[in-house]
Amino acid sequence: MSYDDHEVDNNWAGDISEENTPPELFLLRRALIPRGPDILAYRRFAIGDLLSLNVLDTRLFRADQPCGDGVKANCREALEPHRTMLGDTQERWLYDGFKHARARWTVLGQQVMGMHCDRDPDPHVVSLSMDTWNGAVAARDRLLAAVEDARLSNLIVLTGDVHNHWAGELKKHFDDPNATTLGIEFVATSISSGGDGFETNDTFKTLLTQNPHLKFFNNQRGYVRHVGTPGRWQADLQGLDKVSIREGHISTRKSFVIEYGKSGLADA
Repeated sequence: MSYDDHEVDNNWAGDISEENTPPELFLLRRALIPRGPDILAYRRFAIGDLLSLNVLDTRLFRADQPCGDGVKANCREALEPHRTMLGDTQERWLYDGFKHARARWTVLGQQVMGMHCDRDPDPHVVSLSMDTWNGAVAARDRLLAAVEDARLSNLIVLTGDVHNHWAGELKKHFDDPNATTLGIEFVATSISSGGDGFETNDTFKTLLTQNPHLKFFNNQRGYVRHVGTPGRWQADLQGLDKVSIREGHISTRKSFVIEYGKSGLADA
């Protein structure tokens, strides 16, 4: 669907390399075949009146990760109003598309997790990944405000990057479990990176408890199968018990459904 970071450099942002590669060398590495620096990775596809698929680029135009990247607690830089994941031009393009959306489902295909995800088990400490939309809170607020202003009732966000399965709800206010749900996000795991992995553990069980908008986690390898119809959207999160042997068995680890016109995530 689109590229992310590992095609170029881990967690790169705009013309900034995580490894402090000299700019002239990094820009040469970043030039994507066949159109090099002129490639336009964000684009929109329409599948009749069923869905509008907006493929985003959250690498080329984004602000550098705040507070030195990584998982950080209480990073004030992440709250700066100028921070962006898409850049001004791509934001306008996306939000104008929202205003004219006529399809049953509006879908975003993008790279890094949009949902708030506090990774510290201490209830008094909030630790967030600075590479995700948590590192650009104002940008996420603008995105969700545009969704609400356009009255999009059926937003599906498809994400990758973190090599785990996740599913959850995009809330107007993530600190309020009863806040309006403005969209549903599914994060697909990796095909092989990370080895056999595991279904879950106590750490991630606690993480789901302290982030109630997050409904599912799995750290095995696999993919997500999506089936969209005019009346419902179903996501089947597929996982392999082992990728280290040829006889690995794949099965559905969890299935979710979103009914058209309803914003919540439900078990299938």
